[in-house]
Amino acid sequence: MPIKKNNFNIQKQVIPSGPIESICLEEMQQMLHKLHNHQIELEKHTKELLQVQTEVEDLRNRSEEIIISHLTEITSYYDNAPIGLAILDTNLRFMRINKILAEMNGVPASEYIGKTVSEMLPLYKEQAESATSTILTTGKPVTGIEISGEITMQPGVRHVWMAGLYPLKTNNEIVGFTVIVEDITEHRRIEEALKQNEIELSGILDSTADGILAVDNYGKVIRTNQRFAEMWHIPKSLLNKGNDQQLLDFVLQQLSSPEAFLQKVKMLYDSVDTDLDMLFFKDGRIFERYSAPLKNSSLIGRVWSFRDVTASKQAEETLLFQSEVLSEIVEGVSLVQASDLTIIYTNSRFDAMFGYNPGELIGKHVSILNAPFEKNSNEIIKMILDATIDGNVWEGDIQSITKDAQTFWSHMSVHCFEHPKYGQVFISVQRDVTERKKAVEILKNYNAELEKQVVERTFLAENRAQKLHLLSKQMIRAEEKERKRIAYILHTEVQQILVAAQLALKTGIRKVDDIATLKSLTAVDKMLKEALSETRELVHEIVPPVLREGGLREAILWLSHQIRIRHDFSVHVESDDNYLDLDDEVSICAYQSIRELLLNVYKHANVKKAEVTLKLVDENRFCVTVHDKGIGFISAEKSKPKNSKSGFGLYSIREQVEGLGGSMDINSTLGEGTSISIILPLKKKKERKVKEKNGKERIKKARKGNK
Repeated sequence: MPIKKNNFNIQKQVIPSGPIESICLEEMQQMLHKLHNHQIELEKHTKELLQVQTEVEDLRNRSEEIIISHLTEITSYYDNAPIGLAILDTNLRFMRINKILAEMNGVPASEYIGKTVSEMLPLYKEQAESATSTILTTGKPVTGIEISGEITMQPGVRHVWMAGLYPLKTNNEIVGFTVIVEDITEHRRIEEALKQNEIELSGILDSTADGILAVDNYGKVIRTNQRFAEMWHIPKSLLNKGNDQQLLDFVLQQLSSPEAFLQKVKMLYDSVDTDLDMLFFKDGRIFERYSAPLKNSSLIGRVWSFRDVTASKQAEETLLFQSEVLSEIVEGVSLVQASDLTIIYTNSRFDAMFGYNPGELIGKHVSILNAPFEKNSNEIIKMILDATIDGNVWEGDIQSITKDAQTFWSHMSVHCFEHPKYGQVFISVQRDVTERKKAVEILKNYNAELEKQVVERTFLAENRAQKLHLLSKQMIRAEEKERKRIAYILHTEVQQILVAAQLALKTGIRKVDDIATLKSLTAVDKMLKEALSETRELVHEIVPPVLREGGLREAILWLSHQIRIRHDFSVHVESDDNYLDLDDEVSICAYQSIRELLLNVYKHANVKKAEVTLKLVDENRFCVTVHDKGIGFISAEKSKPKNSKSGFGLYSIREQVEGLGGSMDINSTLGEGTSISIILPLKKKKERKVKEKNGKERIKKARKGNK
């Protein structure tokens, strides 16, 4: 506000004259001068304050205008947002709500203000209370709340919304909640449509008789169908990896010309052309391969389609062979192209039967040969097409007509096959009943041969599995035989040589007087003793007698003792008291696997101890687990041999275990350790009962020997 001026009135007073009067008058004049200067300074500051006051008022007016403008803009955004928005206080009363959210309930936004969720939206009361309680407890928003129902403006139409509640804070204190609701009905409809399309596409692909493989530009398998895996005998585990290179490696070994196949594949991956060719397998199968580029706006991959045409090719070869004698047989034979039902071949007997000159029927429609009787020509053709469309044979008596309009009955047998030039072709054999029966018999034999092949292939698959099991046993026996041979050599030859050398050395030591020489020979004698001791221990470790006499459990205990002595490495063995009666091959495989795994832990895990657990899984299997808390290793290399130095290795262990009908599981985490479990079969139940008593006695005997 304006500052008023102060007027100073100074009244003269009578002062006695003299020296004092002159002094007082001078001081008063000085004071008046100072007072006048202060008055001038005050007036200056007053003007400056008035100017600042004016500027502050202008700034406040402009700020209010800006705030009102921004508030209007925010309110417009809030009210016209495409999603539902609301603000609740801590008692779940509506403080604000936009039009979109209000219309979901068919109530104007103004009627919400001051009312609670339970009053306006009773169906969602529990969800709102639960979410706000969580926010008040944790201070964090609650999102992903899915609700569904109908809105007043669209009765009978189900909507789906996704809601989220967020804390509204003042001075770091929750004073309310912001509610955001988005209508995701269309999004869900699209999701469901995509799922349905995926189901339909999978159904279509799996219902086709062709094997389908789609691969992207990076060699990643996009999609296959079940028929593809069946045709190529691909294991499910390999198919699930989706690696085109691994699939190629698997199928190449089945083909007669793998190099040509691989060269063609590489060429087509860089091409936008389609391609059709034949693949020939070592087992006699023949596939028709069709390949086409997979495009979107650009080339994104390639689609391969495989069709087993073995039967049709065999039929084609048979037909080519038979065509040489068609002109000589007594029946009339004709070929009709399925696409337009024109005649493409007749033999001389057929021409004579219908009264035409050789070649005169070629290109004519087959209906000219059918005489109308109970059914017209088109009805007869449709009946035959319907019967043969799935590769069946239609057989029956029909009335035919010759060139000079003479009618006659012919017994006709019709079959459809795939011709390399004309596509689908109908072959018709007419007139002779005997030959008709012969054709039927040929077809029966053909079907029987197919069934026989199925049985033979099933037997072959089972036989291969048995051979693999037998081969694994034979390999383990061979390895054990070789270990025994090496142990025999070490025992009978190497040890004898070492003993002889030691005796000769001791004899020489007695004859030596030189102290330096004596010291060197004594050191050599010590080394011979150590070599002899190591050789004896190696013989026992390669072919431990305790494995044969006391069984696997006692052999593991003995092995743990040897490792502790030789390597200062502790092995804790846990085992139940159940007797394990095992085949020799299983026992040897388990022992050698445990030995190899423990040595791996000692060499690579950077720890001083490991655990071995031996227990029954069920009445037919047992499990042995080797566990350590070492450095672990990368899981991608679990079962692959890193180099050729490890002859047994994880990969070899897995091969032998699986060959004996067992399994191997590896769990390893870097910095946390490794656990490897091997499950192997016990002897059959009948065999176990007979030998269990003797086995327990062997264990007691072996334990005494260990002591």
